[in-house]
Amino acid sequence: MHPLRRPLYAMNDDQPSQEAPINAAALTAHLRTRVLGRTLRWLPEVDSTNRLLAEEGGEAAEGLVVLADRQTAGRGRMGRTWFSPAGVNVYLSVLLQPRVSVAWLPTLPLMVGCAVARAVAALAPAVPVRLKWPNDLLVHGRKLGGVLCEVLTTAEHESRVIVGVGCNINLVPAMVPTELAAIVTSLARETGQRFDRSVVVAEWLNQLETAYAVWCEQGLAPFLPEWAALDALHGRWVRVEQLGQPPAEGVAEGVDSDGLLRLRQPDGSRRLVCSGDAHLV
Repeated sequence: MHPLRRPLYAMNDDQPSQEAPINAAALTAHLRTRVLGRTLRWLPEVDSTNRLLAEEGGEAAEGLVVLADRQTAGRGRMGRTWFSPAGVNVYLSVLLQPRVSVAWLPTLPLMVGCAVARAVAALAPAVPVRLKWPNDLLVHGRKLGGVLCEVLTTAEHESRVIVGVGCNINLVPAMVPTELAAIVTSLARETGQRFDRSVVVAEWLNQLETAYAVWCEQGLAPFLPEWAALDALHGRWVRVEQLGQPPAEGVAEGVDSDGLLRLRQPDGSRRLVCSGDAHLV
């Protein structure tokens, strides 16, 4: 069996897993990258990998990865808390320094979503992962993972950006709070097997470096067919909550090369939405 798709052992769906810490040497052994992850900080616990990297990343070289076994104050988009128990999932942040037009930066989370989806396909090809604009990974409507990109500095043609990814790997239902039980999933739950998180992180960084190089040269356009094939919202009625603005509603018709969500509204007109939180109605 290919090492990047190697489940460790069969599991009882209701039995909390006891995992070894992520092994930096094993992770490095599976890396095919030139830059991403070649400098890595692993921590048993941190409040937020994004926050720590923001604090330390001002002078750091591109590709620095901060990886934690547990987050005490993990963050999602729009100020939400990200459930981050110890020993079972992946919580990491990577520093990028894209030399691209500032106008391309809003499309970065969509490219990252494609890269994470590619890693899931390599590790667990039977898991039907889907992408929900702008930053979620879903399986059967439940959240598998999410992306949070935060800009540290912005120049006309060079920025420093933190890309945070949280992905549920060996999480089992017994570990999940009641209020989240119906809305989250994991690779373990979907396959009935546990995965080596060191291999998971390595594969994600491998996929990201390849996708990132393409994005830096061509923007989001090369990823649009891939996004369309995995689009969890296409053809469905959605409501997009936007900070400080009334919600936008309509039938989702994919994204454009600027990363904007296309909505066909009840009166037949079309609207482009640049940001927000999309919900199926």
